[in-house]
Amino acid sequence: MQRMMKAFNGSGSGDNFTETQSTVLITLILLAGLLMVLGYLWVIVTVARTRRLHTASDSYLASLAVAEIVVAVCGLPAIFILSSSSGFSFASVLFLSWGILFSVLGYFLNAVLIAADKWLRISRPFVYVREMTWAKCTVCLSVVWGLSAAGSLAGAAAHASCLMGDFSNDSVFSSFSVQAIIFSYVIILPCVTSITVFNILIVRIARHQARAIAADLPAAPREMMEGPPGEHQMQPPATSLIPPVPFIARAPGNSPSSSCPSS
Repeated sequence: MQRMMKAFNGSGSGDNFTETQSTVLITLILLAGLLMVLGYLWVIVTVARTRRLHTASDSYLASLAVAEIVVAVCGLPAIFILSSSSGFSFASVLFLSWGILFSVLGYFLNAVLIAADKWLRISRPFVYVREMTWAKCTVCLSVVWGLSAAGSLAGAAAHASCLMGDFSNDSVFSSFSVQAIIFSYVIILPCVTSITVFNILIVRIARHQARAIAADLPAAPREMMEGPPGEHQMQPPATSLIPPVPFIARAPGNSPSSSCPSS
């Protein structure tokens, strides 16, 4: 706690937090991170212990939960330390930048993977069942986390190298802001666009299936309905076109056989 407070109050500018503000802010950060870790750990444990959840889709969901935990553990603390601390070195800038980029890139790539998996499962269900094996699921997760690690390490190395030995607070924060803008346009915007496209395709498939189902159903007998929409009041059945057979009353003891003339 003391080290984190020094990180918040380490620079000599007048915009630093007071000791009380730093304590409250750090407590809120730690509490939010703890709640995120506990919540997503519960998701991971549930997927791991429930046999019927041992599917590719639920594995991707657990991977996204891991990415959220990485954001809570590495991303959020690194952002506050990088924006508030001073006295950086090449190693500290590299590590903090890598933690931020790795958490963000891992989250968005996992989100794209889940959207693509959902679209493939809905649009081609038979192909999905046949092709999406555990081996391919493992390959997909390995590619996502490998790209996250490699891309974030390259971005962090570029950030630390662009400082040219000037590790002052203003220089580090301004260079990181420029890198964050570039990272947003190169990585985050394409990921968000891909997720949006997959969701639009899923909605179109759902609407097409709903129209197909509605076309196969028989039309409702409108002549049996009355009243405003929503009030399904049944009318009495229509009168039959066949005239009723008249009922002839007979006296007790008279039967059709007795009325016949005897031969």
